[in-house]
Amino acid sequence: MAISADMNKQEKKAGIGQLFYTFFSIGCFAFGGFMSLIAVVNSVIVEQKKWLSSEKILDGITIANLLPGPMAVNVVSYVGYKIGGWKGALASFVGVILPSFVLIILFAINYEYISQSRWITEFLFGVYPVLAAIILHTFVKLSKKIVRQQIQWGLILVPATILLIAPISFHLSIIFMLMIAYGILGGYLYTGEVTQKINTQQLLKSGKYLLIFFAFILFLAGISLTNPSSINLKLFSSFGSLSVMLFGGGYVFIPMLEDLVVHQNHWVSQKEFIDSIAIGQVTPGPIVITVSYIGYKAGGLIGAILSTIAIFGIPATLMIQVGNIFHLIAANEKYQSVIKYLRFCGIGLILYAGIFLILKNYQILPDHYTLRTVISIILLGISFLALRKWNTNIFLLILLGGVAQIIFYTIILATR
Repeated sequence: MAISADMNKQEKKAGIGQLFYTFFSIGCFAFGGFMSLIAVVNSVIVEQKKWLSSEKILDGITIANLLPGPMAVNVVSYVGYKIGGWKGALASFVGVILPSFVLIILFAINYEYISQSRWITEFLFGVYPVLAAIILHTFVKLSKKIVRQQIQWGLILVPATILLIAPISFHLSIIFMLMIAYGILGGYLYTGEVTQKINTQQLLKSGKYLLIFFAFILFLAGISLTNPSSINLKLFSSFGSLSVMLFGGGYVFIPMLEDLVVHQNHWVSQKEFIDSIAIGQVTPGPIVITVSYIGYKAGGLIGAILSTIAIFGIPATLMIQVGNIFHLIAANEKYQSVIKYLRFCGIGLILYAGIFLILKNYQILPDHYTLRTVISIILLGISFLALRKWNTNIFLLILLGGVAQIIFYTIILATR
């Protein structure tokens, strides 16, 4: 207790304006994925500003791995809450998202010019295989951390195989059922002794706001199913109810998002959707920021703002609420087994997302350019090798992939 008190004394106070500016600055350079951003947060918030202890940052990372939503934004919101309460969470949340939101809205405004520009189109063709390599690299990296027995590879391959076979329209319900099944399996297979009991009465008392939260999610889902006439209400309710299904990171979200916005509601075309995914990866911040673009195309600036709040704000709110009761359940051994099996399912979903993006990439390539397909496969292989062997910066790799495709296109023009 004395050590904890000493750490709390060392933590300095921060104003709401300071939090916003600090996380806005971090958001401008939030390239490289979840752990890259968290490393910057730890350096600035813990080591430089001394606003929080590293132990609390680690708590945030642990909770974010157990919950739906973009993990980086969830952790940032949790950190802001620990520093400045709900106002601090809001300032940190807005600050870290704002740079990527502004950039992707500028892309949406100028989409007609961008989509008709042959040079930009070629750049994006070069980005797609790099994105697929990033996802597959993430799959391999996470698999090596969690897989300890050969049979566990089967647990990972099952979700990917089922989703590759099943129609896209059933994917959301399939993923939901898979998560439930894996969670039950994890609890059933745990045969060890449970030494850390959960205080059910205290848990219910601390988690009373979670009941209100989930009632709100069910309300949003109900609104979405009624197909409201207001496009902005439809955007908020659809993305809000979908946000609590975002397990396994943004890459897993891509197939579900495509089904919702392209096939079900026709808010954007398939090419627009794939382009927005690519731009969402090139811009700083989570890849899920692509919903801001979709919201803008469907409902203008208000639609973009509501879509962004729904997809980021609802999971961030859940993150903070669960953070307040995390210490009551984290030590329970059976609960840890449930989380372990949920991670097997999540890694399988990431594998599916990588294969999905590769297949989509080859679908949009012009049929008469067989050499282009070969170049795309080469870019995929080189990008994967660069990530595995040399730990190449992700943003630099995306940029090089786009530039390589432009050079290839220029050579084709010169030889005609």
